Amino acid sequence: MTILISSHQLARRHENNGHYVEAGLAYKLEADLYQWDPETILEETLDPEHPAETEFARKESIYKRIIECYDKGKAWEQATELCKELAAEYETRTLDYLSLKNIFLKHASFLDLILTVDRPAPSYFRVHCWGQAWPLAQRNKDWIVQGADWEKISSFSERMQLLYPTAQLVNANTMPSFEAMDKGQYLQVTALVPIPERTGPIFTNVGVAPRIRQYHEHHFVNQFSYQIIKRNTVVPRQDNPEAGGESVADIWTEKRILFSEATFPNIARKANVVNYATVRSSPIENAIQAIRSKNEELLELERKFEPLSYEEKEDVNVNPLSLALTSVIDSPLNGGVHRYKEAFLSDSYIASHKEGTEFVQQLKSAIEDQVVIVRRCLEIHEHLVSKEMKPFHKSLIERIATVKLPG
Repeated sequence: MTILISSHQLARRHENNGHYVEAGLAYKLEADLYQWDPETILEETLDPEHPAETEFARKESIYKRIIECYDKGKAWEQATELCKELAAEYETRTLDYLSLKNIFLKHASFLDLILTVDRPAPSYFRVHCWGQAWPLAQRNKDWIVQGADWEKISSFSERMQLLYPTAQLVNANTMPSFEAMDKGQYLQVTALVPIPERTGPIFTNVGVAPRIRQYHEHHFVNQFSYQIIKRNTVVPRQDNPEAGGESVADIWTEKRILFSEATFPNIARKANVVNYATVRSSPIENAIQAIRSKNEELLELERKFEPLSYEEKEDVNVNPLSLALTSVIDSPLNGGVHRYKEAFLSDSYIASHKEGTEFVQQLKSAIEDQVVIVRRCLEIHEHLVSKEMKPFHKSLIERIATVKLPG
């Protein structure tokens, strides 16, 4: 009974805070206490409030509430799983075909929403508590905390400061000495990037809809990362030796990977960090990753907009594709493919980095792939762009025509 009451109260608290997915997870704990038994009669309860009914009916009513929560939280994948379970019970246990029909219709509506609705992505943050002034349960611990959808680190940090008003917020640039931190109460917040499991069918099957992939980029994850930039001494830029500035050939990175105890989303909206890993990348490896990431972004947009280019629609919002193409074709002077070509594909670099021949070939291949993908996306863009934006499209065509592939 204690588990029943506490899970129900937690679910109601999450509902009141607008955390509908977590509310659904908490209600699921309550539902798991019952069996699909249409014969046993349960007594009326006041907390949580349930009438006298069969055990099957009580579990069914809780399931319907969970589905409602998942629907409000746009967690339609989880909702469809419960629909399948209810459908199996209606078909094989109670033979309630009317309920079976209704749950099939609801299931179908969720599938339609998965395919047609763009959903917001939650933000994730590492919260580290430094110092002896913290309670023992939090002292020198790393947590991963789920923020609000699209929440910025500044907003999340403010919330943490309100939650722990006696703690001093620090970052990599304001870290006090270890002696001072050990005696005080310090809080460090770091924005994280979720790392999905890309070996599963969601990411390996060719025909998976882009919106499904996008959702799984930020959900059902237990690995996260953040990046630390390690800069060498600033040297004159290769494209203008007389000018100051930083060359992309001087930027090393360390990718810190954090493994959480629980998968997100979860009832607590947070989890302990149970393991760590560090991946160090050279400047040319960073260049390869940057080009490949942009290629993946363009490929997702291609998969999204290509079917629309065959339809006679005049109200397609093509802005995401336009912005992505502009960022590649009209990249600023301090970044972009041409900077990578100058830094890593020059004769002098290749001659002095013979051990990095494989990386040079990978960079050439990534750039060549990008040019091909951009040209395909431009063809789609031409079919979808409005008459008013035709001059803009023409300017993109003219700029891409001047791009020279690496030899």
